[in-house]
Amino acid sequence: MESLLHHSNKVQGVESLYFEDAQILKFKHDRISYASAGPLSVLYFKEYDRFVLKLNDWKFPLIKRLPILGMDHNKTGLKTYILPAANGFLYKLTIDHSTPQAMLNFESILRSNSCFAIRGEEAPFRKIGDSPNDKLTRKKSKETGPIEIFEQTLKTGVEKAKVAGKTLTSGTLGLNSRKQKLDLKKLRNKNFKKKAHSSFNQDFFNQARKETQDFLDKRENNINLVQTQPLYHLKRGPDLPTISIFREDVRIFLK
Repeated sequence: MESLLHHSNKVQGVESLYFEDAQILKFKHDRISYASAGPLSVLYFKEYDRFVLKLNDWKFPLIKRLPILGMDHNKTGLKTYILPAANGFLYKLTIDHSTPQAMLNFESILRSNSCFAIRGEEAPFRKIGDSPNDKLTRKKSKETGPIEIFEQTLKTGVEKAKVAGKTLTSGTLGLNSRKQKLDLKKLRNKNFKKKAHSSFNQDFFNQARKETQDFLDKRENNINLVQTQPLYHLKRGPDLPTISIFREDVRIFLK
């Protein structure tokens, strides 16, 4: 079992903090390339000694060399943070309807795991160094002009069209044949209920319900949401819900 878990492409972390209402926006000047809204989970992965922000399909590992800026917090209670993205883009993360204690814990995590500063404050000095178990991969971009990019895009599109064409052809092959036609009268008289059977027993569903309820109970009773805690307490696991994500989402932040 240990070897299977070790070589798995997923890794399990604890949900240190949970914010029910958050939004993420990826932008560059007036160009918006990604936007999403929903609950925000702040996950800690002991294997990598790293925190990861997760909102729907967006994941952002916190790495100590990254600059993160907390914007002015207005009277509406919205908390806004600016995070770096690839190719000159930026992320704007907004959190709403949160307790002051949870936000203090969140900013404590940011201060300990990134170059975090509130707008107007002096940014903290940090030596450029690796984060724990830093597995970042950096690929050098190849110099290509618009013609080469267009040709590559066109080639990719043609290959996709070929695959789609084969799928459609194989999927419809023989449908016009007499042998392949269905006898509707026999189909109506066939009793499917006699042959149908469930692949799962009742214990499976009962166990799934129990695990789901345990997860929700731990999330609701998370003391990190209502009390300020030291960093080591935000990493502890037994009383916190757990979530699994792909390992690549823990290692790489620029997407």
